[in-house]
Formats: sequence, C-alpha cells, structure tokens
Amino acid sequence: MALDVLGCRSGRGIESRGACAGGDFKGFEWVVWRIEVQDPSRLAGEDPDLDERTKKAMTELAVSLGCVYEHCVDVDTYEDGTPYYAWWVRLPAVEHAWRGPDGLPQALGPLRQYLAIQLPDGLKWEITPDREYTVDHAGSTAMRASYDEVIAPFERALMPLRRDGADALDHRGEGLEGAGEPLGRHVRPVAVHGP
Repeated sequence: MALDVLGCRSGRGIESRGACAGGDFKGFEWVVWRIEVQDPSRLAGEDPDLDERTKKAMTELAVSLGCVYEHCVDVDTYEDGTPYYAWWVRLPAVEHAWRGPDGLPQALGPLRQYLAIQLPDGLKWEITPDREYTVDHAGSTAMRASYDEVIAPFERALMPLRRDGADALDHRGEGLEGAGEPLGRHVRPVAVHGP
C-alpha cells in the first residue's frame, strides 16, 4: 500500500508541509485529519458505496480510539477525472501530537488498517491534517459556547425532523470517557443516548 504523508490539505489542494506541520495546530482542541484514497483505475468499482459500508465501523473504531468520525466522500473526482474516496476523523490535540514512526498520529493507524481491508490493493493513499475543517470546527465550537442559549432551542425544535439518525449521535464527542488522553490510557466509549 503506497502512502504519502503530506502537508495540510485545504479546500484548494495540498499546501506546503512547512505551513502546517505540527506548530500551526497548537491551540486547537481538535484537529481534523483526512484519509484519502485515489483510484485512477477504478479498482473499487463504479459505485463502491464506501460511505455506507464503512460508516458504522469507522464511527465505532474512532470512538474506541478517543476520536470522532466525521464523514466520508465516495463519489467525487479530481478535475482530471481521477476518482477518490476520503474519510475525515477529528482527533483531540493530544492524539494529534502523539505520532508514530511514520509521522502520523497513532490513532489513525487502526482506522487506516480497517479501510485498507475494505479496498483493493494498488490505490494511492494520502493522509493529511485538514486545516479548513479544523478551523471550521473550532469556530463552530466557539459560536456554540457564546450563543448556546440561542442555538439550542432551534436544535431541539428541528432535530426530530431529521431522517438520517443524526438526532441519536453526539456530534461533539462529549460522550467519550478519557477523550484527549493518549491511546495507552483507558479510552473507552460511554453511551451518550440510550443503552
């Protein structure tokens, strides 16, 4: 499996490693990482349905690692027509900083291994921190802290209208016991809603 550990990814493409390596994420409570697989030969098929196939396992695995699975894109292409699949995972700052020998946060290893068995060999992997999503999340968190008394009533009124099951999810990762501690410490999921 070919793997590139690149600099920071933004909505405009890959930025330089120097602009994003480590230091630029200091002060963020969470850092969003993007796991991308490029499939120029369409080895995964025309409609791989990776979002639905991997959502449950990625969500559970991320929680067990003290992280939060965000979402997957499995129907997009680059301008040259090369299809790619991407998964976004939010890591607490301490997990973001705890790196393995490959330079990646250690929490991403099991997620990458799971995805590798879901996909055919011969694809190009890129794993990068996503500056845009990291900043968006930090801004959203700050807005919620400042305006929760305004936002919460709208959420309570509108959430029952959702049909995608989002009302049962804790989207801020607040139900994680031990979140923010390195993997070697006792990180285990705690039920947030229901059994």
